[in-house]
Amino acid sequence: MATEREKKDEARRILRDELPSLPLPIRRLTPIGRAYELAKLLAEGLIELDPFDIISSDPEMIELFNDDNVIIRNGFLERRDMPSGRDVIRSSGQFRRDLILPRTTTQTKRTRKKTKTDKNMSKALTMANKRFRTKSGKLRKGATQAKVMKFAHKLLKKMK
Repeated sequence: MATEREKKDEARRILRDELPSLPLPIRRLTPIGRAYELAKLLAEGLIELDPFDIISSDPEMIELFNDDNVIIRNGFLERRDMPSGRDVIRSSGQFRRDLILPRTTTQTKRTRKKTKTDKNMSKALTMANKRFRTKSGKLRKGATQAKVMKFAHKLLKKMK
């Protein structure tokens, strides 16, 4: 196993030998050349500081950083072959049209039988609404929905 110093020397050699070099006038006079030099200095600084602890870490971590399918985005490691969050949501089926829209073909079934009290309450509400509403359907002056319901319950008691 190579030491940390040997690993840093190897990284510096790769940086020095394998990166393309720009001719001297381009490096000094153009913004691209200055950006190139700045990037090279930054790379050397990152090798020296080793902020992600790559050089001194285990071989699995180095293999992970050298993997072409792994990228660093916003400071996090992401795999290119993994689906995006949007794709995961779309494939989950939670937004399927048949689950969102109400069913029009089948009616909802009543869970219990309609009792005599239900029928009488329906009649009582009809009578109470006739008393507390105008011809156009508005509530009369001083009438509220609470008063309508109280009167309907009063009529229901009399029907029993």
